[in-house]
Amino acid sequence: MALAKFDENSLAFKNLKRFFITDIPLEYRGLKRIKFPTRYHQNYISFHVNDPIYVYIGILSHYPNPLPDFFQNMQQIFQLVEIVPDAKKLNVKHFI
Repeated sequence: MALAKFDENSLAFKNLKRFFITDIPLEYRGLKRIKFPTRYHQNYISFHVNDPIYVYIGILSHYPNPLPDFFQNMQQIFQLVEIVPDAKKLNVKHFI
């Protein structure tokens, strides 16, 4: 994991330079986020904080939602854009 900020067109993953996050809602821009490798192989995520916080989790829309029902869906959409060298089109996915 790596600590990063939510900045428009910032790299989405720790280990790849072709995936970018775009269309970030204004209220999230500049906030801290945890940047993972493209494939996170653990069954859980654990981190420590020293202040009360809200935790937001982004899930690609084409994957099933793994979160329990008590998690609130914020109905906010970001874009995950893949830039493929020498490709004629972009691969764009939504996550909420």
